[in-house]
Amino acid sequence: MPGFIDTHHHQFETALRSFLANGILINDGSGSPSANPTYYEYILLTFAPKYRPEDVYISELFGGLAQLDDGVTTVHDVSQIHHSPQHSDAAIRALFNTGRRAAFGYFESAGGVAGNQYPQDAVRIKNQYFSSSDQLVHMIMGGEVYLGMRRPTSPGPSGGSSASRLRRISSRRSASGRFLTSSPPERVGTATSGSDRITCSST
Repeated sequence: MPGFIDTHHHQFETALRSFLANGILINDGSGSPSANPTYYEYILLTFAPKYRPEDVYISELFGGLAQLDDGVTTVHDVSQIHHSPQHSDAAIRALFNTGRRAAFGYFESAGGVAGNQYPQDAVRIKNQYFSSSDQLVHMIMGGEVYLGMRRPTSPGPSGGSSASRLRRISSRRSASGRFLTSSPPERVGTATSGSDRITCSST
């Protein structure tokens, strides 16, 4: 039976539902209540680094089953919790165990935790879990440019808010090819390593 399709979900954050209901993405320098703390500071820098692989598995599995209960039969899980290969494996196993269609988005890990093996672990993940193109769960590789930034600050002598600095950094990194970001949004391509081909996208 056809169901709803969720095109952008961070399932590892299921345990953090409602933690920051009124927050914005990054500090825009406005001084508004919603800019302190922000999603970047509160969720990605404070809570995500504390996740263990079992926390990832539980959040991913519960989030998937809860969505399935509401009629969401397909998801793009934008996963940013790859502190170690064990964290990645936990996220992938949970996606398979829900029994629904899913695109596992292998994105930059949040919080800069030691042991992070993004993006070099992509080939192992692809070979171990996604050797067939005929399966319910498949892999998409991408990156979030703001996860490589330092903690946002208010406007200063350097000029502009964190949001405007983000736009400048994004365009520079896009031009250098370091990240597949913006220009245009939702750009899709492929990354190759020897005979291994990995589908890539950006948000």
